[in-house]
Amino acid sequence: MTQLEEYKKELERKQDRLMHQLYTDSLTHLPNRTKLTEDIKAYKAPMIILINIDGFKEINDFYGIDIGDFVLIEFGKIIKRHLPSKGAKLYKMSGDEYVILDSMHLSRMELIKQLNLLSHSINNQTIFTNGYEIDMNATMGIALDTHDLLISADVALHEAKNSKLRFAIYDKSFETLKEYKNNLLWSKKIKEAIENNKIVPYFQPIVDNQTHQIVKYESLVRLIGSNNQIIAPFVFLGIAKQSRIYHNISKIMIEQTFKYFADKAMDFSINISINDIENFETHQFIFEQLKTYDLGSRVTFEILESEGITNYGIVASFIAEVKQYGAKIAIDDFGTGYSNFSHIINLHVDFIKIDGSLINTMLYDENLRVVVETIVAFAKKLGIKTVAEFVDSKELYEYVASIGIDYSQGFYISKPKPNITNVS
Repeated sequence: MTQLEEYKKELERKQDRLMHQLYTDSLTHLPNRTKLTEDIKAYKAPMIILINIDGFKEINDFYGIDIGDFVLIEFGKIIKRHLPSKGAKLYKMSGDEYVILDSMHLSRMELIKQLNLLSHSINNQTIFTNGYEIDMNATMGIALDTHDLLISADVALHEAKNSKLRFAIYDKSFETLKEYKNNLLWSKKIKEAIENNKIVPYFQPIVDNQTHQIVKYESLVRLIGSNNQIIAPFVFLGIAKQSRIYHNISKIMIEQTFKYFADKAMDFSINISINDIENFETHQFIFEQLKTYDLGSRVTFEILESEGITNYGIVASFIAEVKQYGAKIAIDDFGTGYSNFSHIINLHVDFIKIDGSLINTMLYDENLRVVVETIVAFAKKLGIKTVAEFVDSKELYEYVASIGIDYSQGFYISKPKPNITNVS
């Protein structure tokens, strides 16, 4: 063999070692996730069985990492002895999970029979090591010929665990059911929060870009969860609207905010939605608070433009009514919703709050800068004040002031806090 041939052979050996390392789990020496992703491509109708060892964390914590590693190796051997077909391949995933890859060649009835057999074979096994007897059980999630096999198998695995089953075959309804259960859970949490006075306002300052002084505070809804964690509205407000308890939250926020500012010499703003304006009870409640607290000249109602104002007649009528009490109106999230300039003119608003998604990216996007500057120029011609939302840096704060935006709000100035005295 010539020197060149020896060199080529050595290169091939190195490449083989490299590929082996790339595609092999170092502990069990089984093919790994990378190899699985490659192999799936060769299958016309692939099926994967994701297998998760039950209670492996407890095994690891109780017996130690070395025995935990031994269990992973031995359990891999157990699965390999019971593969469902000659063409099936076993892979070691991260942690305590394995995958069997096979072609889907059975009827559903035959598949379930085969899965029952596999489950029976790998469960109730005992691994012996160092005088210990460790009983093994596992749960399986199965996915058949879907676009995201691993994700689908993982969804099925969680469904099996939650339902106390040995295995589950992925079905789209699992995700619908999961969403449904999540909605029910959050509906219950929101109702409990309402009953236990855990829906509260947090306050974020709005500053004048010329004087750098706080001119008002926006009242923002928060839910105090278990262990007193503070939950932002994007987590629960959508579900509140679906479950028809949203208007209860609106009334709580309106009343608590008016009550909080009753003995404070500071202007404030409250978010209201088109739903609040159109809902008779909430609509009436707003005017009751205006009469009770006599704070009309200090309150601004922020109407969410991003929700889409379609019935301008009702909105215009509401604005005219609250203005009789001295209240001001802001259009919130302006620039990403459905309103146009001509409608805004007819609504006679006092402030336009430019949507944060425009503000916090315009430093890096020339087109967005043009959009924002156009909104500012339009507002100035009409005598409408502008507010920049989501101002999160000194650079952005200075820039929005330089293009003529009147006020700023965002984390650079302050995060929302439970009391205005805590804001420096």
